[in-house]
Amino acid sequence: MLIVVVACSKSDDKKPAAADPWATTAGPDPWATTEPKPARPTPSSPEVSPPATGGTSTLAGTYQCQTLRYGTLVNGMHQSAYVASALGTFEIDADGAYRSVSYPDKGSGRTRTEAATVTFEDGPYAGFIGEVGSNSSGAYVHFGEKPSEAPAASMRFNDHICYRN
Repeated sequence: MLIVVVACSKSDDKKPAAADPWATTAGPDPWATTEPKPARPTPSSPEVSPPATGGTSTLAGTYQCQTLRYGTLVNGMHQSAYVASALGTFEIDADGAYRSVSYPDKGSGRTRTEAATVTFEDGPYAGFIGEVGSNSSGAYVHFGEKPSEAPAASMRFNDHICYRN
């Protein structure tokens, strides 16, 4: 035996039936999120101020570099991960001089800061251009996949990020 129940209404009936859960008026979307989207860290002005002649650089410190890569295969999917970068570790002095701790035989060089970037003028990282910024992890220098060009606005695979220790 087959029992079929059909609900009908007149076409001029604008009020939904109270027992029909699908006929209720639209309310707030239960899947909508009210959380704000995460903002890209913006460089703070003290981090990007160029040193005055004979002055000091606010970039001074030791930086440890990582690169964004495809990580290991987990459950059939590659997981992205930060791994040690070939750039290694470098130190920037208060006067803008720098040296690579990872490549000491390459000598030392000079940095120049402008707006939100730092340019490595000579030495081990000659020609590299990095974006200077800070976030909850601290001050950083972000290099793109092509270190001689300013990096893209957001991190991409093969980019390098160097945090100040």
